[in-house]
Amino acid sequence: MAEKYTLPRGYLSASQVGSYLRCGRQYFFRYIQGVTTPPNVAMMTGTACHQGFETYFQDCIDTGKPSILPGKNVAEMAISNIEQEVEEKNLPLVGEEKDRVVKEIEIAVVSYIDHVAPTVTPITVEQEIRFELAEGIEILAYIDLVRKNEEGKAVVCDYKITGKKWSLGQLTNNLQFLLYSIGMGVEDLEIHNMRKIIVPAHATKDKATGWASPSHDVTNNIRILRHTFNQESEKTHIINLTKSVASSISKGIFMPCPPDAWNCNPKWCGYWDLCRGGAKGG
Repeated sequence: MAEKYTLPRGYLSASQVGSYLRCGRQYFFRYIQGVTTPPNVAMMTGTACHQGFETYFQDCIDTGKPSILPGKNVAEMAISNIEQEVEEKNLPLVGEEKDRVVKEIEIAVVSYIDHVAPTVTPITVEQEIRFELAEGIEILAYIDLVRKNEEGKAVVCDYKITGKKWSLGQLTNNLQFLLYSIGMGVEDLEIHNMRKIIVPAHATKDKATGWASPSHDVTNNIRILRHTFNQESEKTHIINLTKSVASSISKGIFMPCPPDAWNCNPKWCGYWDLCRGGAKGG
């Protein structure tokens, strides 16, 4: 008989599973008690860039040809979005910190639109998918971009705006992207990784592209990573892992992470005061 799962939202997502695995107590506060924390600057920066890229690629899809939107205009849209969010939520982003964030967004968006976007043939942008990973476990995911490669095959793409460049190992062992691959039925996945910098972006001398070159630096701040998720053992592991998480949540098991874990401190955990500060959880 299949196990019956009771999930707080009726489904799981990669972020939910990742949150539970990092710290069960954090998951309890966020998804069981419904305690939310304000978005941090890194999250807002990523969201603003995503919105700019969505506008660009949706224009490509709507017109059936490359967008004529210049990178400067797309960056202005992204900067306007983050300024609006900061104002609406009354968040502390002013002075030198705001200037730095605006410059990071401008460089990331303009360099991506100038050096990567023209080579992309988009199929869908910001697509919501729902699928049953295992009996009784529904997964919800949002796919940044699906593009068509030179052979006409679909490739799932995800943007990552980070302080440091991603490594190939971060992609090949990533829970989120394995779930994307399973849910979309697409084996090929790319990371479009933009490193946040405030110096001018420029093209590199690295001319190797395509699946024969799984890690390709396009500019000094943009890296394209590629991987094919075609191992049944990978899929089986992710399914079993997610079933274990769903089972533990259903049984009300919310163990905190070890106190010396990298994420167990006030800087990285918005629930520090509730947990380590003495407030009672579940």
